[in-house]
Amino acid sequence: MKTEDGVKYITQIDDYKRELLMRVRNRIENAKRFESFNTDYICYAIKSVLFEETSSYFLDYILLEDFIAELFPEFIDMFDGFCWYEDGGKMKALLGYTWWESGWKEPRIRILDTILQTW
Repeated sequence: MKTEDGVKYITQIDDYKRELLMRVRNRIENAKRFESFNTDYICYAIKSVLFEETSSYFLDYILLEDFIAELFPEFIDMFDGFCWYEDGGKMKALLGYTWWESGWKEPRIRILDTILQTW
């Protein structure tokens, strides 16, 4: 329920987003390397968790990049324009592409931890 100043509503949204990101973080951390597409990339892990929660097929029909940008602008704001590799290399990348080498969990967990610590 929204209070007159909107504080309670904002708190509920932040609590929900935090819980959602914790589930995504745990899924990525506990997945075996290359176990599944839904645990290798943050955006797809978010979509997978939301789909399990809502069982809504609308998630199949929206642009994932736009959806994540709307729900988690904090995450999108951290994109630096590169895909990074474990060996230290990097390559220019678009926002909707992978930000880190496939299967490299550490930076994915680190960015989620960073976002979670700001709330």
